[in-house]
Amino acid sequence: MSRPEKPFKPHDRVFHRKLEADGVVLQVLANGKYRVGIGVLNVECVAADLVPQKKGPTAYTKKPGEARKGSKSPAAKAPSRSQSVDLHGMTVEEAIAAVTSAIDGAIRGG
Repeated sequence: MSRPEKPFKPHDRVFHRKLEADGVVLQVLANGKYRVGIGVLNVECVAADLVPQKKGPTAYTKKPGEARKGSKSPAAKAPSRSQSVDLHGMTVEEAIAAVTSAIDGAIRGG
């Protein structure tokens, strides 16, 4: 069974397999690639990295105060009043969680 050449379209909700995160297709690019918004990040990926999701809440529609799943970084758990986040020694996934948490905290006034 062959896949459609462009199985996703803008605004489709997806799960990124490698980043293990929900996102939204922002743009269909050339050569079967997509620009996907995951939290505050925009990533470029191929269809094989994505799994379609049913309509429902994503990181863009979560209510303030709802916990994010999968955050393992101590920097992501502890509120900080610093205007910087030290990402040294973190994996990409840990760094994404730490930065997202810091931005969320700043938005909430924490």
